[in-house]
Amino acid sequence: MTSLLLNREQVTTDWPVGTVLLDFLRAQRGLTGVKEGCREGDCGACLILLGEPRNGEVFYRPVNSCLLPLGDAAGRHVVTIEA
Repeated sequence: MTSLLLNREQVTTDWPVGTVLLDFLRAQRGLTGVKEGCREGDCGACLILLGEPRNGEVFYRPVNSCLLPLGDAAGRHVVTIEA
């Protein structure tokens, strides 16, 4: 099971942890603002913000969701264009 904060909602899923986040966001959650472009991390159509807790604060960095395994988003805050 993978648990993450997706925009403003706590989400738990049993999707395989090796699934790319892009596929989970579009197919499972219906968040189609995250686009599938090159699937190689070059075009940026699938860009999300990934928030990671550090020293009591949350730091965000841009990440291509087509390259990020779902398991790597566990315990983090994923922000899509819909938010």
